[in-house]
Amino acid sequence: MLGPFANGQIINSVGIKTGLSVANQTWYYKSINMTLKKDYKLGLYSAMTVDFLKSKYFNITTDIGYCSKGNTEKVPNTSGFIPQGDGTYTTYNTMFNYFSFSPLLKIKYAIAHFIPYVLLGLRWDYQLSYKSDFNYTQIENDFYKSIYGLTCGTGIEYKIKNIGINSEFQYQYDITKLMDTPASPTNTGLEINNKAFIISIGLKYYFHKI
Repeated sequence: MLGPFANGQIINSVGIKTGLSVANQTWYYKSINMTLKKDYKLGLYSAMTVDFLKSKYFNITTDIGYCSKGNTEKVPNTSGFIPQGDGTYTTYNTMFNYFSFSPLLKIKYAIAHFIPYVLLGLRWDYQLSYKSDFNYTQIENDFYKSIYGLTCGTGIEYKIKNIGINSEFQYQYDITKLMDTPASPTNTGLEINNKAFIISIGLKYYFHKI
C-alpha cells in the first residue's frame, strides 16, 4: 500500500518513537475556590509517525500512538490520636492511558546530516483506561473520554541515506478538561486539567533521499 503513495511523493517517511511522558494534573474546586496542583508522574509514550510531502523546509507529520498521563500525590498519615499527621506520608498514584492522534506542522533545516526541527499542531486523545490508588468510582463517569489539545515541540535528527535517528521533546497542552462539573449546593464542582512533557527517541525510514 505504501509503495504507490511513496512513489507519488505523498508519503515521505515512516518511523516509530518511544519514550517517557512526564505529566501532572491541576484540580480546581470551584465552590471553595481552591486549586490543588498534583506532583509529576512518569508514564510511557510510543507512536508511529508518518511524514507527508517531500520538501526541504517543512512537512506535515502525523503521530499515532499511546500516551499515559496522570499524577502522584503525597497524603499525610493521620490517626485519631494524631489528626495533624505524624510526619510521614503515603504516595498515591493515578494514571490515565490514551490513544493519541496528532497532525503537526514540522519546520526543519538540514545542516549536513543533522536536521533540527520544530513542531506545532493539534492533538486528539481518547481515554482507553485509568487506574488510581484513590477510589474515583463516584466521579469516573464525569471523566471526558475525548480530549482535544495542542502540541508543540522541538527535536534533532541525524540522517544518513534513507535512515534517520531522532531525539525529540514535546509539550502537550489540553484544551478540553479531563473533568468539568459545575458547583451546586450538593457538589463542590471540580475542574481537572492534564499537562504533559514528552521525551522520546525515534527511528525513521525515508522513501526518498533528500
